[in-house]
Amino acid sequence: MKIYVACLESYINGILHGRWIDATKEVGDIESEITIMLKESSVREAEEWAIHDYDGFGDLRLGEYPSLTSIHKIALFLQEHEDVGAKLLSYTGDDIDYAQNLIEDSYLGKYENIAHYAREMTESCTTIPHGIEHYIDYDSMGKDMLLDELFMLETDYNEIHVFQHI
Repeated sequence: MKIYVACLESYINGILHGRWIDATKEVGDIESEITIMLKESSVREAEEWAIHDYDGFGDLRLGEYPSLTSIHKIALFLQEHEDVGAKLLSYTGDDIDYAQNLIEDSYLGKYENIAHYAREMTESCTTIPHGIEHYIDYDSMGKDMLLDELFMLETDYNEIHVFQHI
């Protein structure tokens, strides 16, 4: 996960000056790299900066002026949770604290589809007699669960992540 931090004074003067910075570094290290980038500017006393691009943040739109602490937390979250982390951040409106709470407190696992989740939950609660197992509509059962107590995020073909509403 990287951010492109640009010198605004250079930008205003028609000069592209900035640097890609690893957003998983500690916030103090990110700040140090920004300071060095500003000192290397050909424009005197460059002080202002903005984030002009992101790499590895998926579809998230974090803007030019998010806090470096927030960017760092999001980068670490995405590094750890990858595609499901990105989908979860989109689901929460880029609220990193809410996304972290959901993954820690309500994540139920990865499944091929909601019917597979319903089957697994049913079989973990009871033994289904052999003669009636084919009459159970796990797809409908899973869809009913999504109406009240669950939500799912699809990250790939035949790959969903199930969460309990909190």
